[in-house]
Amino acid sequence: MRTPDNLLKLLELAYKALAECSCNHDTHKDGCYRCVYAYRDRGRMKYVSRDQARLLLAKILKASASIRAIDSIKNISLDAMMGSELEKRFIHCLQDNKNLLVSRSYAHQNAGWIINTRTEPAMSWHLKAQVDLGVKEGIGILSRPDYVLYPLIQSEKIKPVALFLDGFAFHKDSVSDDVQKRQAIKDSGNFWVWTVTWADLQEQGLKHVQDVMGLGHNPDMKQPKFYNLFHDTNFATLEGSFRERNSFALLLDYLSDPGNQTLLWQKMAAAYTWVWLDPKKSQDTGIKQKYAYEMQENAPAYRLNALLPAEPFVFGGLLDSCSSSQQFIELAAVVPQQAIKQSTSIEQMRNWLRLHICFDDRYSQDNGFEAGFNGFWRMVNLLQFLPDMTFTSRKAVNSPQESGTAKIETPVVAEIQSDESWAEIIEFDLLSAEEIALLQSLSLPAPTVGYELQNDDGEIIAEADLAWPLQKQAMIIDNQDFIPLFESKGWHVACGPIDESTLQHLFGGDK
Repeated sequence: MRTPDNLLKLLELAYKALAECSCNHDTHKDGCYRCVYAYRDRGRMKYVSRDQARLLLAKILKASASIRAIDSIKNISLDAMMGSELEKRFIHCLQDNKNLLVSRSYAHQNAGWIINTRTEPAMSWHLKAQVDLGVKEGIGILSRPDYVLYPLIQSEKIKPVALFLDGFAFHKDSVSDDVQKRQAIKDSGNFWVWTVTWADLQEQGLKHVQDVMGLGHNPDMKQPKFYNLFHDTNFATLEGSFRERNSFALLLDYLSDPGNQTLLWQKMAAAYTWVWLDPKKSQDTGIKQKYAYEMQENAPAYRLNALLPAEPFVFGGLLDSCSSSQQFIELAAVVPQQAIKQSTSIEQMRNWLRLHICFDDRYSQDNGFEAGFNGFWRMVNLLQFLPDMTFTSRKAVNSPQESGTAKIETPVVAEIQSDESWAEIIEFDLLSAEEIALLQSLSLPAPTVGYELQNDDGEIIAEADLAWPLQKQAMIIDNQDFIPLFESKGWHVACGPIDESTLQHLFGGDK
């Protein structure tokens, strides 16, 4: 393997094995256990393709004459992983930042970059490009962020960040699609979702942003006798946590200290939602009716029960009904009236508060639309830290995709017992949690996954999906040709799926 010729010979043999495998004659198969399948990849089998592997190997072999020596893998450009100039610009901005150490990663799955912060050396991130997110991640609408930032420190308090880089020219007319995909990511509870625009990378500060965060506040709600009941941090301090900082600068703040920044912005989002409330106008029947009409225009159907609850409630925000509407961006803050009482704790109030932001994306040619676009996404970045927060656009409100969007219920994970014998199976996801729980419930020892049976000459002649070598018990899911080979060596074999019936048959007797 130390010379190109040896590697190319190995690839040629692999290509030949794929091209000549008997499964090519079955039009319903795109691989089998003789060529590309392995039990250890069972959970990722839908991503394994004999034809794609053959095409990839063919491209490599065709270009074999172009192979050249390099001093280090550091000389390999990762630009091919980045689909646009904006994505390349983002990486360069990270690398130019004096507070970050950005290095390429080839060791981690999907490669990417490792980001270390100088201010907090223990905080590191793995930046991956073009990551598909969907049902497996608890997300109801399939999407592919430009990047995902994964924390290398395991902590429930630190979420990965799904990062979208929006060039205005390409995204000004796709806001309705973008908001639905990004709301679905937020709804999963497994990620923060963050949007950075081209202007955020080009300009510091907020000259390119329609900044409405400081507008429409109700001074009464800032009075200490009301504010201090439900907030433990001075409003000016919370305001200072993001003042004059655009979305890229705020992302850098988060990367440096995600735990404390999350807590700070949770408090900030709750405080802002609070000061947008207007109890007096909420009691006016005419204003309340106008507000209800606004919500019909600015919120999807699934959100109306929260924004227009049947119980008495207080509302406010940047709304036409409250004479505080802004061009392009409208915002509604809501809290049930029953929550406003001295016995409500700070955390309880944060969970009671509701927030909804709507961007008017109908007139992308209007003056100020780009600034509104930048300002809307900055608000979403900051205010998503309120637990009950949603965002949409005027076009998306009537979109079938959003009207059918629903939060995915997290499946109940089977309880499994972890000990040294099961460690590898659990760590590498060789079996699902449900399968491990089933095996343990039957008091079975940890099996060998993907057991290879050898003949007297040491040649591999068969494979079992699960095996217990000491007991000479083996389980084969679908390759029945291997059964007689195991039995000829004195093994007891059961064929079928990993379920209680197959296991009971293997180990003798049914319950």
